[in-house]
Amino acid sequence: MRLWHWAAGSFLATAFVLGCVGDDSNAPPDGGGNDATTDGSAPVESGSEAAVDAPADAPAAFTPASFGTDLALWLVGDNASNTAGAVDTWYDQSTYKTNLVQAGASSRPLYEQAVLNGHSVLDFNGNGFQLYVAPDPDAGTTPPNLSFGQTDDFVIAAVVSESPTMPAGYIFAKTQFKCTGGCAPGDGLVFDINQDEAAVRESSADSFLTTTGGTFSDHAYHVVAVRRIGETTMQLRVDTVTKNATITGFDVSEPQFGLMIGLAGGTFNGTFAFRMAELVAVHRTTGAINDAEVSNIEAYLKAKYKTP
Repeated sequence: MRLWHWAAGSFLATAFVLGCVGDDSNAPPDGGGNDATTDGSAPVESGSEAAVDAPADAPAAFTPASFGTDLALWLVGDNASNTAGAVDTWYDQSTYKTNLVQAGASSRPLYEQAVLNGHSVLDFNGNGFQLYVAPDPDAGTTPPNLSFGQTDDFVIAAVVSESPTMPAGYIFAKTQFKCTGGCAPGDGLVFDINQDEAAVRESSADSFLTTTGGTFSDHAYHVVAVRRIGETTMQLRVDTVTKNATITGFDVSEPQFGLMIGLAGGTFNGTFAFRMAELVAVHRTTGAINDAEVSNIEAYLKAKYKTP
C-alpha cells in the first residue's frame, strides 16, 4: 500500500516534515521529565528521567545528549508548551535550540499528556496541523545542524503511531511533493509511513526503499529510523529491523522548501493523522555514525516508551 495516490488532479499525501533556523529558548536540555505548561510559557523542569529510562544494553548514562554537538535536533513530547490543549511550541533539547512553533491556534497539534508509558505525545490529528521553525516554514533556509550535505552521515529516529482514520504520514522531509495543478517529486529526504510500510528516498532519481507487512496497521507506537551511510547507502529501520539500498548521493541541505512537521497548508495537498512522542536526529560531518551508536538511540527509545 503506497502512501500517496492521485485524485482529481491533486497529489494526496500526508506530511511529517521538519523545520529550521534556531531559537534561544530557555527550555531545559534533559529531554526527560519536564512538565509542559498550559498557558504557552516555557516548561518548568521537574527532573530528568535519563537514569530511569536508560536501557540495559546501552551505556548506563546514555541519552541523546551524549552525542554533544552532533545531536542536530531532539524533540520530546514531555517538553512542549501548549495553550488550551494545543501545542504552540515544541522545544528542541539539543544545543541548537531549533524550536518548532505554530502561530495559528487552529493549526496546532493536540497535546496528550502522560499517555505513553507515562510520557506525553503530540497528536497531528488532521489536515493543516503543523509545527515549523519561525519565521517561515517555506523560507528555504536551513541551519548547519540540519544541513545534511551530500556525504554526511545522519540518523533520524522517531517514536510514532498512525491514526486508524487517516493512516499515513511523512516522518521527516526536507522537501516534498509540491502541487501546482499537477504534482512532481522533488529532491530531498522523504521518510514516511503508512499502515503497510515505512519508506524513504533521498533523490527523485531513486526508488523508495520500503518495508512491508502491515507493521503500522496496529496503530501502536513503533521506533522507526532512517540512516545515511556516506554518499551511497540508505538504511531504513523499523523496530531495529533493517533494510539497505544504494542511493544517489544528494545534498539534503539544498533549500528548495523549508523543514516542518505536519502539512504545509496551501502549498501541499494531503490527508494525514499521526502521533509522535519523540524525535532524535544526529548529524556527523566528519566520520561515520557507527552501528553501536544507532543501536543506543533505538534502545533508549524502546526502553523509554515500551515499544515493540
